[in-house]
Amino acid sequence: MEQARASLDFNKKRLGDNLIRSPVNGAVKRKLTSAGEAIKEKTPVMVLVVTDPLRFQGTVPERFSPRVAVGQPVEVRVEAYRDRTFAGKISRMSPAVETESRSLLVEALVPNARGELKPGFFARGQILTGLDRDVAFVPEAAVYTFVGIHKVFVVKDGSVEERQVKVGIRQEGSVEVEGVRPGETVATSGLARLSTGIKVRVAAGTDTNTGEGSQKAQAVSGEAGGEPRKGPAKKQ
Repeated sequence: MEQARASLDFNKKRLGDNLIRSPVNGAVKRKLTSAGEAIKEKTPVMVLVVTDPLRFQGTVPERFSPRVAVGQPVEVRVEAYRDRTFAGKISRMSPAVETESRSLLVEALVPNARGELKPGFFARGQILTGLDRDVAFVPEAAVYTFVGIHKVFVVKDGSVEERQVKVGIRQEGSVEVEGVRPGETVATSGLARLSTGIKVRVAAGTDTNTGEGSQKAQAVSGEAGGEPRKGPAKKQ
């Protein structure tokens, strides 16, 4: 009887040794062995991936490092869902800056309960670093750059006024500028032929870059269209 119990316990242990338990909850990405195959100890049998939450890795320029902290919200975009954003939060920040890129490595956890995001997707993230309700954004096409100088051509009273501006962050086809006011009409094409004093004709239109109603100015030297708008938030 004792011998039978010992044999039973031994076989139970052998059976238990054949059961592989995963240390994490996830999914099988790749199987490295086949059913019935004899393997040795410590032989990899499969590759597992954790799908919820997913970990997003990105870099932040060092000048923005004082504005970034663990727990800040992150908006993530992927090519598979171009019209959607996925919300996450910063979970970790590198304690040191990468010397080659002068940037800081950050990680964020992005909930993925529905499994829409796949491990390995190329993604872009935006981190809210500040809020300025009075900053002006113009379409990227409205900024003319020559030898490092940035200019915007404002259409006022039927003529063009050339202004030198400072540019800031870019987001969703618009660029932050300092030197124009929200509500002013700016040129968006033919900029190389515009200068202060050129007369233009203004026609009603819609600015597709900003999604807001605006005016378009047409002239021999080019056409203009678009209004600087207030930026609800500044992101990086």
